Amino acid sequence: MKIPGWLHLPAGPASLDLDSPEGVQARARMIRDKGLLKKFYENCYLQLRDASTDFPAGPRIEIGSGGGFIREVIPGVIETDVMESSHPQVVASGMKIPFRSQSLAGLYSLNVIHHIPDPDAFFRELVRTVKPGGGIVLVEPANTPMSSFIFRNFHHEDFDTSKDWTLPPGGGPMSNANQAIPWIIFFRDRALFEKKHPELKIRFVRHHSSLGYILSGGVSMRQFLPTSFSGAIRTTESLMGGLHKLFGLFMTIKLKRV
Repeated sequence: MKIPGWLHLPAGPASLDLDSPEGVQARARMIRDKGLLKKFYENCYLQLRDASTDFPAGPRIEIGSGGGFIREVIPGVIETDVMESSHPQVVASGMKIPFRSQSLAGLYSLNVIHHIPDPDAFFRELVRTVKPGGGIVLVEPANTPMSSFIFRNFHHEDFDTSKDWTLPPGGGPMSNANQAIPWIIFFRDRALFEKKHPELKIRFVRHHSSLGYILSGGVSMRQFLPTSFSGAIRTTESLMGGLHKLFGLFMTIKLKRV
C-alpha cells in the first residue's frame, strides 16, 4: 500500500541510503526531533532498564546503538554498532562481540535482531560473553493483527513470516531486514530456539506500543498528533492490558543466561 505523499517525511527512508553516513545521521535527527518518536524510544529504554534489575554487577552493552540515546536513560551502557558512522564507543557486529568470555552482565537491543544476518551466531556470542545469571533484553517488532497490517503496508522493511531465521547475503546493515524474524524465532520456532540454545531461557515476552509508535509516524511518516499528547497516549496504553496482543506493534523479550 502506497503512503500518501503528504504523509511522507522529506528525509524518510524512501529518500535516503539507509546504510550511508547521511542516512545514519538523518535517522538520529529524526528520533530526537519527532517528539512522539523520541518518547517511544525513551519508553523502550525504560523497559530495557527495568527488565534487567536482576542481572549481576558488571559491564552492560547495547548491540546496534545506531541513532539512539540509551546512555541518557541507562547511564554507563557501552554502545556498540556495526556502522562506524553512528559513532559508537565500540564498532562491532553482534555476530562477533569483542568482549572476553563471561565478562558481561547483560546486553540491550532495540530493533536490531531482525537486521542480524545470522541470529544463531549472535545467540552463541551472547552465551559466550554473558555471565550466568545475566542476560539480554530486546525490543523487537511483534506479529499482531495490527502490527502485521502496519509493517506489511506502511513500513520500508520486509515483514515475511514464511522465511527462516537468516537474511540473504549482500544487503547493508540497515537496509537488509525482515521484521518478522523475532516472531519466527520466539513464537513460530520457539521449540527449535530452546533446543539450539538451552543456556538461554525465555523469561517473558510482553507486547506493547499499540498507539504511540503509530501516532509518531515512525521513521516513514509525519507525526499525527502534537507531542503534548504523549502523556495521554502512555496512560491509554497502560490501560490496554491484554489488548496489546492484538494491537501492539512491538514486544519486549527477556532472556536469562543459565
